[in-house]
Amino acid sequence: MAAGGGSYGGYLAALILGRPHPFQALVAHAAVYNLYTQYGADFGASRRRFGEFWDPKQDALYRKMSPHFGAPNFKTPTLVIHGALDYRVPDNHGIELFNTLQNRGVKSRLIHYPNENHWILKPQNSLHWYKSVREWLQEFTAGATD
Repeated sequence: MAAGGGSYGGYLAALILGRPHPFQALVAHAAVYNLYTQYGADFGASRRRFGEFWDPKQDALYRKMSPHFGAPNFKTPTLVIHGALDYRVPDNHGIELFNTLQNRGVKSRLIHYPNENHWILKPQNSLHWYKSVREWLQEFTAGATD
């Protein structure tokens, strides 16, 4: 059994990566990996979703909800996908997640699209995305059918 998602689903994939779960493989597309660095990107100058991270009461929430704090428990093979032109979730999140997985010795792969944003829209890139995700999932889900 495998799981994956994009955007908020990518965040959830990164979050469960560090927690007990039943999955043999994960796919994290456009995943927020570090809420501290996301603070200045998606949240911008508008009202903060989770409060200010420097507020001690809010910092506990950031620590609970930021996937990067789960890194000591990363074990699940993970396909990380990100677009360089993603201004909602800057590509440092995908790169940070991939590098952490590599440093932890977890089987992982990074697919980085230099000409895509939060969504993979160019026809050839979209075909590559679906092919890559399918191959990744088939590798880790023995006996899976199409």
